[in-house]
Amino acid sequence: MKDFFSDKTLYFWLAVSDASPTKVNACISHYGGIRDFYEHFAFDNKLKDVLGNSYDKLKKNLDKDFLTKELEKIERAEISFLTPLDEKYPKGFLELNDAPFVIFYKGRLELLQSPCFTVVGTRNPSNYGKKMTKLFAQELSRSGLTIVSGMATGIDAYVHRFTLEVQGDTIAILGNGHNEIYPAVNYELYNEISQKGLVISEFLPDFKGTVYSYPRRNRLLSALSMGVLVVEAGEKSGTMYTVEYALEQGRNVFVLTGAADNTRVLGNLRLIRNSQCAMVYEPRHILEELNIPYTQKSQAQALQLDFNEQKILDLLANGELHYDNILYSTDLAVSDLNSLLTIMEIKGLIAKNGTMYFLA
Repeated sequence: MKDFFSDKTLYFWLAVSDASPTKVNACISHYGGIRDFYEHFAFDNKLKDVLGNSYDKLKKNLDKDFLTKELEKIERAEISFLTPLDEKYPKGFLELNDAPFVIFYKGRLELLQSPCFTVVGTRNPSNYGKKMTKLFAQELSRSGLTIVSGMATGIDAYVHRFTLEVQGDTIAILGNGHNEIYPAVNYELYNEISQKGLVISEFLPDFKGTVYSYPRRNRLLSALSMGVLVVEAGEKSGTMYTVEYALEQGRNVFVLTGAADNTRVLGNLRLIRNSQCAMVYEPRHILEELNIPYTQKSQAQALQLDFNEQKILDLLANGELHYDNILYSTDLAVSDLNSLLTIMEIKGLIAKNGTMYFLA
């Protein structure tokens, strides 16, 4: 029995019991380690009061047969796991009071030790948001960063797909278990990331995810990374949870701006107004802030936008516009606007149907 309960198995016991990481981690620290916590568990009456409901869950699951069956499920699903005792467990996670007991993973574990950067945003992005997601994810990837996101619908999924398009490294952090991919439409994406990148989750494989687990996942998105980029986020977007965690953890937060009447970027604009972030419009800005060289390959392929081009893209972020609306909003002369729109079409930034213009 004693040999069965290795330190790694004890951390698995904590995870499968759904115990409170904040309370249990504090107890582990108090006793000097997982082994000492385990040895005091059955005999220290104070623990019952400190742990509350978690104590009953832990006591119930401290059973060799039960834990053996649960470990066999993990093995059959070809899922591996890390604990805080493993060398490759992310240092950023160790800094959390509620550090996960276990990280279940599929894929290239070495990516956890690479320089990581998180890109997140709304589940309902504009065409402009998609375009900027592609630009930033691919350029940051080409410059040596592992691109991290939450594999949700919208910007998150685009982040992973666009990174994979250029054979870049990407990590997906789930708010559900490996066997319960949500949304289901991302199942193929999950498989591709598992093979070419890395997928991690603090939740047991059969956990379906709840309204609480996805915001909880967001603290790991920021903790793993050097910084966070918000592409598009509404004022009450779940993305703002990631920003709050990032600020608490002392991570760099970057945001793209957009049209003031675009509800998809009200969260971005609020962060800018409150001076809680750095506003960027080129990947180079982020790389400079992080002291990462901007490679020649990236410079050659970067999308260079002047003020008026950016303004037109911001205007079209909400949808197509008539030529007259663009003319009124830019204050450019007709000849200058015509020339600029033609150049932007050639660059592949915009397209038109008659007198209606939209993002390409």
